[in-house]
This record gives sequence, structure tokens and C-alpha cells, in this order.
Amino acid sequence: MKHTEYGNSLLECTVSYQTPTFAHAKITIPAVLVDDVYNQAVKSYQRTLQTSGFAHAHVPAEYVKQHCKHHLIEHIKEFIYNFFVISFLHNELMRKRIRIVGQPRLSDLFVEPGQDAIYTFELTAFEPIPFLEWKYFSFKAPKRKNYKDLDRQVETFLEEELKNKENYPNDGATVNDWVGASICLVDEQGNQLCSAHNERIWLKIGDEEADEPFRNIFAGQQRGQSFVTNISALQEYFSPSFQSDYQFKVTVEDIIPHQYFCLDQFKKYFKLKTYKELNQKLIEVFSYRNDLSLRRSMVHESLKLMFAKHRFSVPYHAVLRQQQHVVEVIQNNPDYHVYRAQKDFTDRVRELAERQVKEMILLEQLAFGEELESTDVDVRGYLSFLQRPRMKEFLYFDSPVTKVRAQEQPMPDGIIRRRALHEKSLNHLIHHLAKK
Repeated sequence: MKHTEYGNSLLECTVSYQTPTFAHAKITIPAVLVDDVYNQAVKSYQRTLQTSGFAHAHVPAEYVKQHCKHHLIEHIKEFIYNFFVISFLHNELMRKRIRIVGQPRLSDLFVEPGQDAIYTFELTAFEPIPFLEWKYFSFKAPKRKNYKDLDRQVETFLEEELKNKENYPNDGATVNDWVGASICLVDEQGNQLCSAHNERIWLKIGDEEADEPFRNIFAGQQRGQSFVTNISALQEYFSPSFQSDYQFKVTVEDIIPHQYFCLDQFKKYFKLKTYKELNQKLIEVFSYRNDLSLRRSMVHESLKLMFAKHRFSVPYHAVLRQQQHVVEVIQNNPDYHVYRAQKDFTDRVRELAERQVKEMILLEQLAFGEELESTDVDVRGYLSFLQRPRMKEFLYFDSPVTKVRAQEQPMPDGIIRRRALHEKSLNHLIHHLAKK
């Protein structure tokens, strides 16, 4: 899916540091875009509002603006945040190489018709780590097991996926495929609004009953196809608290099929040139020792070496937030109460949270210091790994939670790109340490 350079858009992002570890990011949306959304919201209310004294769908615009102003403003706050702000924010932070830990936190917003909208986010930043010449560190990479059965397993995997590709009907997107799409707001005549702004999303087509709305509009669609829709699922995604009936033009820009794992994409992702290199790379997720894959062992040893050579502290409040996240994840485990009863539970959670924060800091700085960018190849590779349980082992960080109330939800392109960048940074580290 083609990546738009958000820096050329009408939106603006400015970052100001209050301390070396705390900053504000301010996103400004020009009044012309705010008014486009506001006017569409008024028209939507005119069509759906039922009030005494007016026939259905004939409520005057001025009446709506006067009597529904609070609801209109609250609605467009949500819509602007999801349609304009969130992807733009993440892409701008990467483009400007702003080093942060965790997610940006919305702290303030101002939205009024006829005026620029402003969304302000708090960022947990960190002071630069004085990196040594890490590419020349002595690194002893973990070795694979020398069982011939491992090579046979890899050969079988390759044969199966090549056969799956040969049998792929290529008749459009289907269940369990990832679909990349651009979405723009259009009027009743199909004219693009909001200066033709396109919001880019990724969606996994689910197979549950709750997934039917998105499945119905994307199933069978080919790359490059466009259509106009007003399905409620999109309305709820952009503004979950309010009902609307906007028209959206949706263009399918990419499809990552579930039926086969694309080996050509895999080779591009890891820059593999020969069949031998392909085989060696796949061995990393087939060779296990003490329930730990070779790939995971390489990650652990690489990070362990970097931490041993670079001593640095982490923002205390970042660790606290990560502790909360760790506990939330553990609470979903059936054995949570067993873990919670352990005397050292709190200490272990804190240690895990601190390690995770240190990993994020190190890889964030490495990515920007090495001038890495999250490209289309990286995003496609990242999502393709999610299509096979075995291939997920190539991803170190937790995969995104895509389901809300048992329904697959769109994911903003900017969030996916940032996740892909962290994995790319880790791959870059392992590649240079292990190639000697």
C-alpha cells in the first residue's frame, strides 16, 4: 500500500519539550477541514433527526446548528481524531524522528466550527543513549540444532506454501486476508471533501457473525478497486459514540492473502538473495532449544549484549505505565490468580516492565540513529507474519489487538507502521551483530 508523505498535507505537527523526558505534540487541523466535517454532520443530523414540527429528513440546518450544537461538536471531535489525527501523529513522530516510549496520550483538544482544531498529546520521551560502535561488538550467535529433521520441516513448509500459491484463485479478498484501504469522505454527488484527505487503514477480514458488515464490502474486492459506501461499521469506527450516515469512497490498495505465505515478500523483507539464505532464515523459527526458538534466542542475546555495553536509566513514569499494561495482559490469562498469589509477583512485574521499556528505548533510538524508515515492504512483511503461527515467531513485540467485542476493527496505518519500524530496528541490530 503506497505510503503518503503526511508532511505535505494541510495538517501540522509541532513538538515542544518541557523536560528531556516529557514533551507535548500539537496537531493542528485547518478550519477548512473542520468545516467540511461539521457541514456533513449537520446534513447527517438533518436526515436522521426526528423532532416535532418538522417532517422526517426536512429539519432546517439552522435548527440543527442551534439545538444540537453540543452533540455536533462532540461528534466531530471523535471523527476528526480518528479520521485525521491518529495516523498523522504517528507518521509525523517517525518522520521528525521524535524518540518516545509508549503511546501518545491525548491531554487536551479544541474544536469549533470556523476555527482550526487543535489536539494536544503528552509524550514520554527519553534522553539520547551515547551509543558505542555497536556494529563491532563481539557477538556469539546462538547455533541451530543439527537435526536433519529441521531441514526437512523447512523443505515441507516451502513446498506447501509454493503449492498454496499455485492454487490461489486470485479472485479478490476473502476471509482472514489483510486488506489495506484508503478512505475519503465524499458528498452526495461523490465529490471528495476535506481537501481529498485519505485515511489509510488495515483490516483483517473476520469470519464471525459480527464481522459481516466489513466482510460484505471487502470480500471479492481486487487491488485498485474503489466503491462508495455508508455502512454503519465505518461510521462507528470513525465516531463510535454517535450515529451518522456519511458517504465514504473506499479504495483497496493492498491485499495480504491468508491462503499462502508469500516467500518473495519474505525474501524482500530480510534482503535474502539465495535459496541457502532463505533456508537458514527459516531455520530460526523451526529450531528450538528448551522451548525457545533460535530466533528468540538471537533476540535475547543481542539485546543482552547491548544492555551490557550501554548503561542507561529509564523514565520512572514510563515504567509505571508499562507495569499497568503488563498486569492488564496477565489478567487475561486463566492462571492470573495463581501468579498474583506469588509473593514476588509485584517485583517480577516491575522488572518485566522496566526491561520492556529499556527495549523500546534502545530500539527507538537505534531506528532513528540508523535512519531506518518503515516502508511498504516492512508493513507487508509485518502483517504477513501474522498469517502463520510459525512465522509470528519472527515478531518480538506483541501483535496488535484487532478485535473489539469479537469484531475485527480497522487499524490506522500509522500505528501499524510504527510497530513495523520497531521490528525492523531489531532485525537491523541482529543482522549487523551476527554477520561477522
